Amino acid sequence: MKSEVHISTYRIIPEEDCFNEYHPGWTTILNSEIAALKRCTELLNGQTLFEDPDFHPTKHEGKLLYWTGNPPTANHPNPKEISWLRPSEFLPANTPGKFRQGGISSNDVKQGSLGDCWFIGALSVLATRDELVYGSGKIKDIEDITKETVIGLSKGVYPPIFHVFAKKGLYVFRFFKNCAWKYVIIDNRIPMYNVPGYEKNYIFGHCTDQAELWVPLIEKAYAKLHGCYESLSGGLLDDGLVDLTGLVAEKTNVVKETES
Repeated sequence: MKSEVHISTYRIIPEEDCFNEYHPGWTTILNSEIAALKRCTELLNGQTLFEDPDFHPTKHEGKLLYWTGNPPTANHPNPKEISWLRPSEFLPANTPGKFRQGGISSNDVKQGSLGDCWFIGALSVLATRDELVYGSGKIKDIEDITKETVIGLSKGVYPPIFHVFAKKGLYVFRFFKNCAWKYVIIDNRIPMYNVPGYEKNYIFGHCTDQAELWVPLIEKAYAKLHGCYESLSGGLLDDGLVDLTGLVAEKTNVVKETES
């Protein structure tokens, strides 16, 4: 018989449960779902709105954006013109931000001022199948509990088992890295252009609908997993798909036949 593990009794062991390859000491990237759930309950204890203790703009200044803290070229956004804002701070009062507005589609995805077209492209491919982004398990009543719905709660880049934390501004995203799933905890503060006299705008990846948040939040979590946003500059679309799904990518060369 498989033994049960209760969240309340689970003890986080940083050396085993935490993934901190780029930033030793971080405890908000976890190696298992049960560890991520436990860490979420610890982080939200007493907090009205969650603030990420690791990927925190006032603690690390520009180093969340760039490895050195400074733009690598003049074409990159200046950290001094950037504010990390929650959706309620940059959207109209009558327009609440949501992870998704109805379903999602490839047309939702827009690239920003970052050379991560390969990752943005991977998100566009992923958007053709909703369950790959936010799972498939929806349980509203005891009759809904089946093997398939329970399994679906743990699937997708944004597994439904973590959706309950969104009301506190906490999100958990799942990526397949180093041959294993990693669970990245972030808050919902997004880097935005915030210059007096100008409208607040997204800097990096975003959705066509400004109030739809799935693209900037997933991109933020992926940047955190790799240390900073700059680390996403340059890559391969198939590698992005593997990290997002845990599936195997295969390249096919398409050759145009010529008339003899």
